[in-house]
Amino acid sequence: AMSGEQDMRKMGGLRKKIPWTFGTFLVGTLAIAGIPPLAGFFSKDEILLGVLGSGHTVLFGIALFTALLTAAYMARLLFLTFFGEFRGGHEAEHHVHESPWSMVGPLVLLAIGSAVAGFVKIPHIVQPVLRLPEEAAHHVAWLPLVATLSGVVGILIAWYLYLSMPDLRASLARALRPALRLFDAKYYFDDVYNAFVRRVVVGGSDTLLWKRVDAGLIDGAVNRAGTLTGALAETLRPVETGFVRHYALLVLAGAVAIVSYLLWS
Repeated sequence: AMSGEQDMRKMGGLRKKIPWTFGTFLVGTLAIAGIPPLAGFFSKDEILLGVLGSGHTVLFGIALFTALLTAAYMARLLFLTFFGEFRGGHEAEHHVHESPWSMVGPLVLLAIGSAVAGFVKIPHIVQPVLRLPEEAAHHVAWLPLVATLSGVVGILIAWYLYLSMPDLRASLARALRPALRLFDAKYYFDDVYNAFVRRVVVGGSDTLLWKRVDAGLIDGAVNRAGTLTGALAETLRPVETGFVRHYALLVLAGAVAIVSYLLWS
């Protein structure tokens, strides 16, 4: 729809221009955020229940907070892309178009799966097939409510920061600039990786493997062998005169040398 543009900061307001993409995207976002009765709600609820049932209270708190963050960043993606004003310029806005059905069709199928797949009791289907041991059923009545509430809170946070009060988000960004710089740099992993590749891999290949091993050692050995062969040929060149009498004289000298060696050795 955006002709190759993938920066959300240059999007916005696309829900009316690409309604099929928006509808399927909305279903996927709510599913990942864990909003019932979509499929993501059931999977998230099972994960939280498994962590809580294992007795790891701290891990349960981390998992619940992670669910909130997931809902927040998915809602941010939805709001920045499909709500508000278009931020890509008039020329790009003029070319925005819905995707062809070869792309929208699979999106619709995926959206349907995201909506109804949670009602299929997949564990009960695969358990006898894979011969897995049956687990004791345990339920926590308040968990679905808390899990859903975490998703709703995450969505509300994104709505508040990116649609309702964008000025507050700008103020927070200025206050948290050092942390945001660290996050924007992705903890500088890319910089460290690029420096390693450029200096160690590329630089080492250039300085050590190419200039010293390839050019210095291998090419040097070949070149020195050629120089030695040329020098030896230059030394022996006077022997090759082309006169038969010279060759006969050399043969005679060689025969005399061999006989002399055999007689006096």
